[in-house]
Amino acid sequence: MTLRMRLVLGLLLVACGDDRPSDPADATLVFEAGLDSSLGGTLLGEPCTQPPFPEIGECHEGEGGCHDEPAGPVCRPWCHVNGLAQCAARNGVEQITDRGACICVPK
Repeated sequence: MTLRMRLVLGLLLVACGDDRPSDPADATLVFEAGLDSSLGGTLLGEPCTQPPFPEIGECHEGEGGCHDEPAGPVCRPWCHVNGLAQCAARNGVEQITDRGACICVPK
């Protein structure tokens, strides 16, 4: 292997970063991190406007998605935010909507 090829491979490895897992202590829920204190462990629940199928309506400033429920569309938080599971801490369970979104619903 030439020196030039080794240099290119070395730069490629450095540019890709490392794949070590992060410290679990760094993982916090979005509402615990203070990004939106009004979430506070809720499953949201305010009415929202669902766009035409198959689009997924966002609500609560992007913190959740509209879920078609018997009483009408309701805002529910996303299952995962920044790779962190949200439902268990909100006392909910994950559910995939008919539009393909993963949201947290009451147990």
